[in-house]
Amino acid sequence: MNALTLNRAPTPAAPAAARPVRVVICGERNAGKSTVLNLLARQMVVPAFGETGPHPVLHLRHGTPHVVVTGDNGTVALYDRLAACDNLDRARSCEVVLNAPALDGLELIELPLPEGGPVPAEARDILAGADLLVWTTIASQAWRFTERAMVAQLPRTLHQRATLVVTRADKIRTPQDQRRIHRRLVSETSDYFDHIAFLAAPGRMVREAGQSDDAFEVVGGEALIQAIRQFASELSPSPASVHVLYAAPESEAETTFEGPHADTLTELRDMAAGMNGLLSATICDAGNGSVIHTLFGRQAPATAHAPAPGDTITMIELDSDGRFLTLCRLDGGAHQLKLTCRSGRVSPSLARNAALRMAHLWDQRAG
Repeated sequence: MNALTLNRAPTPAAPAAARPVRVVICGERNAGKSTVLNLLARQMVVPAFGETGPHPVLHLRHGTPHVVVTGDNGTVALYDRLAACDNLDRARSCEVVLNAPALDGLELIELPLPEGGPVPAEARDILAGADLLVWTTIASQAWRFTERAMVAQLPRTLHQRATLVVTRADKIRTPQDQRRIHRRLVSETSDYFDHIAFLAAPGRMVREAGQSDDAFEVVGGEALIQAIRQFASELSPSPASVHVLYAAPESEAETTFEGPHADTLTELRDMAAGMNGLLSATICDAGNGSVIHTLFGRQAPATAHAPAPGDTITMIELDSDGRFLTLCRLDGGAHQLKLTCRSGRVSPSLARNAALRMAHLWDQRAG
């Protein structure tokens, strides 16, 4: 088991919430909101909800199966399953409770928003009570001006607890194209989102992902649910009403690599670039601290940092300004991955998970 060591004790974890963590899923018309919901539920929950007509606010959670539909006139109807509902075109909201263990502890809320214009008061109320935000955008036209204008209206408290999901990623022609889209989105959306995920999940793959863990991982569902649960684990019971964003350092020329591990280093560079709150990322010699590869940020002076004995991951607080160092053993301890982070923008546990993912990629592809 990977151990986590802190030189100073972190803030105690918040007690578990009495209610499920509310995850609001938003996006423009036909951007894949229902695909995300079905994928996370690991079953085809809402095949009947189209994007062309009236669309109620959909609440989905795990529990004893039943459906509650609230009409536009305030009437409430109870059903045993969603397929039995015959009045969704006149519904204001629809609460679906079903046997979906994958959603244990979560409530997914698919929230339709108008095309352009201000966010309605009812939608604002739902967003004000949300814990996390998932915004869907289509790969072929990711992050349009109209999306930016809409997201800018959403509660600022959600901007540091938000994931941008790029749907229809199976339509992206090459890995290089995906990396190019990823880099652009990191540059253009960092004020609004802390995580970017790609989903390659056409309908048949969503169905297959409900039955197969391998398929769930291949289409991007595993990475997305892990990001959501990681954000959920970091929630405070009383989040501040306003978060001050950390200004990233001046952008520099993109690092390029040569040699047998160039592709792996490029992927590591792109992963580092997508991590908000990261100041620098390097691969170093474990003995003298000399930098072998700079993945992101300015190259730091060679400084040897000894990891805690036996630990894969070690966290070291660097100064009173909130910087901390994440060390991860590579190549049996001969090398180290070093991530210098700003605590106001990334938590130790998120940095730890990012380091483990990067180390896995290095060990898997670089040997």
